[in-house]
Amino acid sequence: MTALPTIIRASALTWNSDCQKRGTGQLFWLEIKPLGYRSRQLDRSIAGVTGTAVHRAAEFTLAGKIGGGSPPPVSDATDAARDSLVEQMAQGVAFDTTTATRADALRQVISMTRLYYHKVAPNIQPVLVEKRLEAEVGEGIILAGSPDVVAIEPGQIDDLKTGARDPGNHNPQIGAYSLLARSAGIDIQQGAIDFIKRVPISKPQPDPVRIVAPLAIAEQTAINVLRHIVDDVRVFREGDDRLGLKAGDPAAFLANPHSRLCGEKYCPFWGITGQYAFCNEWQKSE
Repeated sequence: MTALPTIIRASALTWNSDCQKRGTGQLFWLEIKPLGYRSRQLDRSIAGVTGTAVHRAAEFTLAGKIGGGSPPPVSDATDAARDSLVEQMAQGVAFDTTTATRADALRQVISMTRLYYHKVAPNIQPVLVEKRLEAEVGEGIILAGSPDVVAIEPGQIDDLKTGARDPGNHNPQIGAYSLLARSAGIDIQQGAIDFIKRVPISKPQPDPVRIVAPLAIAEQTAINVLRHIVDDVRVFREGDDRLGLKAGDPAAFLANPHSRLCGEKYCPFWGITGQYAFCNEWQKSE
């Protein structure tokens, strides 16, 4: 099987740890699909849509501060968030109990953008904002990511997260960003996540929470996840006599049927049966 150049997004490392078959299957889908395996088209979630809109506004805000400059007016930042939201919603979206309507989404995005502008951005002096960094981690496999910001004092990676739930552990992603920055000659001493919670419009907007990642642990975790991805993809491409696997066998990837994301809403391989099912581990005993 011919090895195809494949991009591994740093943001995908966290979810790949949760279920390698779902995570790696999505990352390498353009290589897997020609073998006949099937997947389902999932609805775009309102969580992802609102998160992208707030990220767009944060990027717009911080870009103005590079080199000691001043951020744009907060109204420009909220306009950037609104434009992103409208553009994405035009493609369809699945709402949830926290964000039930388009009007809810707009009010939440503006509220989160203002919070970022007034309480997070003033503490950041950016060197780079959303600059794509790349490094080859295996034959035909490239790690790539765009950390939200690399700050000056101290050398630091900042990543913005939004969501209705607490952000959980994103050490693999922070570690990957740090490794990418180091490979670009940027000294990194600390990694952090700024979390802004998405709440129903009937509730007050909570203040942002900063979570500092243990950088050495985060980098080692990222390396471990990448090593498993590279090894598993090699087995999928070439087969492995010791494991009794032929090239193209999805058993090269480990599934996690106990994951909270193992279900119809979150996994494109869930519920598909037959010869071209990429995953069968979701099925329960009767």
